[in-house]
Amino acid sequence: MSVLATTHYMDEAEYCNTIGMMFGGKMIAVAAPDTLKADMPGRLLELEVDAPAIAEGVLEGLPGVLDSAVHGAVLHVVVKDAEVEAGFRPALEAEGLHLHRMEAAQPSLEDVFIALVEDRYRTAAREAMAASGKGE
Repeated sequence: MSVLATTHYMDEAEYCNTIGMMFGGKMIAVAAPDTLKADMPGRLLELEVDAPAIAEGVLEGLPGVLDSAVHGAVLHVVVKDAEVEAGFRPALEAEGLHLHRMEAAQPSLEDVFIALVEDRYRTAAREAMAASGKGE
């Protein structure tokens, strides 16, 4: 027997055996919640920092930062590898922001969904640039 449920709440989706994530009317991922999280590229860091939205803009410009998103009072940042995070404190302090805490975190389904959607946007932008002859 199968039960099909739909939800916008990723914490509810955690209880499902298999999840199909949709964006723009298309299925962008189908797998078990643990598989989706394990397959997310990069290393997820959770930061407590002054002004998370401003800090996000600062960190997004650093090499090796793949993605970032404000989650309430904390900032989630996905980095290419652990070496990237060494530059966070100096970059934030240069902007007058204080980093209170930084630690590796397990990605949530929301992190996975955001990463998948951001990847779609980046891919579409690259394709548009290539089609216009301005890429590379």
